[in-house]
Order: sequence, then C-alpha cells, then structure tokens
Amino acid sequence: MMSKEGFCIRCKKNSNLDRIGDEILCKPCLIFKYEKYRNECMPQCNRLENLIASFKKQIASLHPQINTNLTNANQVRQAIELAYNNQLKILNDERNNLLALVEECKKDNNKFFEFEKQLDHLSNDINEFKNPSQDIL
Repeated sequence: MMSKEGFCIRCKKNSNLDRIGDEILCKPCLIFKYEKYRNECMPQCNRLENLIASFKKQIASLHPQINTNLTNANQVRQAIELAYNNQLKILNDERNNLLALVEECKKDNNKFFEFEKQLDHLSNDINEFKNPSQDIL
C-alpha cells in the first residue's frame, strides 16, 4: 500500500489516501470497504487456511517416508560402491595374475629359445664330430 495526500474517490474528502488495487481511499472508507467485504471473504479465507493446513499436514506426514527413502538410497549407493570396489579389486588381482603369467611365459619362452640354441649348438658339435672338417687335419 502506498500513502499520499488527496481526495478520496468514495467520500471526496481531502486526507491521507491509500491505494488498494485500482482504488484510492481514505482510512475510514478503506475500513468500511474492509468491513463490507470481510463477511464475504472470511469463509473463503477459512477454507484457504484449512487447505493450507491440510497441505502442511500431508507434507509433514511425508517427511518420514522421504527420510526412509533417502536412507535407503544412501544404503543402495554404499552397496553399489562396495560391490564396484570389490569388483575392481578382483579385476585388478586377476590382471596382476595374468600379467605375472605373461612374464612367466616370457621367461619360459626365453629359456626355450636358449635351450633350442643349445640343441643347435650340440647338433653342430655332433655333426662336426661325425664329419670333421678338413681344417683340423
């Protein structure tokens, strides 16, 4: 509300005026208008207050369910994180085992190639023994 000096549109007196909506009224006319419409407005105001109270009650009754849902959601999140971390640990352990096997395979492969070289060397020595080269004589 905005107060200013002027003529009331209802009683035409010069006084401090207040604007309510499109009307500019003095205090007595404003009170008269309020009294006039109060009886019409009060039942609607009471219904509105009851409706608001009902909404507040419904919202209040939902708080425990919301808190339970939040608790359940947190528990689900923790379970997912735990399962995910466990799976990561299992996968990491499996990866490490496989990498260790690959390293063992490389070592075995190197040993195999070394053994193959030794066999070739022995085979050459045997061939050399069986067929001595003319350079030795």
